[in-house]
Amino acid sequence: FLNYNRPTDLSEVVKLVHLKVLNLSSNSLLQLAHEITRLSNLRDFDVSSNQLASLQAEIAALHALEELKANDNSLTHLPPEIGSLQRLQLLSVAGNKLGNLPGELGRLTALEKLLLNCNELSTLIPEVGQLRSLTELNLDENPLVQLPPEI
Repeated sequence: FLNYNRPTDLSEVVKLVHLKVLNLSSNSLLQLAHEITRLSNLRDFDVSSNQLASLQAEIAALHALEELKANDNSLTHLPPEIGSLQRLQLLSVAGNKLGNLPGELGRLTALEKLLLNCNELSTLIPEVGQLRSLTELNLDENPLVQLPPEI
């Protein structure tokens, strides 16, 4: 856990290639280092309460990832590559500025919890209806007008 610090260089952390849990919340991070892709065994990754405007496409290299928490940042979109995270069970991106979601989200067949509350979503993609393992969907405090019939 490295939360509530102010790391400027994560080069030492990414050398811990067997790391399974990494909490970088509340660190004022502006972006994730490309080297984060070396953490191929990472299962739980928390980058909440930072200043991230985006998640890079390289996030797809974290194939073992089961939980991704990026709450309370400034995310305006998610990369389409997020659909490659086939083991992902929890995606929590509440409290951001997401205006839309990539259709590739529908490929997350293991996803059980999708937390999208407190964003700027006015529509929900129909691909959410393809998430057969989904048991929790939080859409509170979004300007949604209607839900797609697929869900």
